[in-house]
Amino acid sequence: MTSGLSGFRRSVFVDTSAFVALLDRADQWHTAAVKGFVQLEEERRSLVTSNLIVAETHRLLLQRLGTRVLTEWIASLDAINLLFESEREHRDTLDLLASAHGVRLTYTDASALVTMERVGIGMAFSFDQHFEYRGLTRFPPMPNA
Repeated sequence: MTSGLSGFRRSVFVDTSAFVALLDRADQWHTAAVKGFVQLEEERRSLVTSNLIVAETHRLLLQRLGTRVLTEWIASLDAINLLFESEREHRDTLDLLASAHGVRLTYTDASALVTMERVGIGMAFSFDQHFEYRGLTRFPPMPNA
């Protein structure tokens, strides 16, 4: 991992799976997501996500939970630092996808990994194992499925 930007050292990158689990009471990880967000707030950890995670989450929430939940979630984004993919990160994302033989990464997943490495975030709030692919820490710790 690169040294990144020092302002993000204690930050946690929030993945789509954490947002959806928090808001969807039927999600298998709902209770863990609620506890996780409470713990991160108690630890005063800064939350970070990307515009691509916002787009992916927006689509899933609209499909699964409807506009009321989606509207509330959008309003809550003011409390989260939002990072945008640069042209360089786009190229790095494509390189990562090309080199990830046998690892099933979506473009959004790969972009999140590249962004985290760029800014020096080592922990992702996610229920997906792909964040461990590049040696990053997944929060909350989950047994491998």
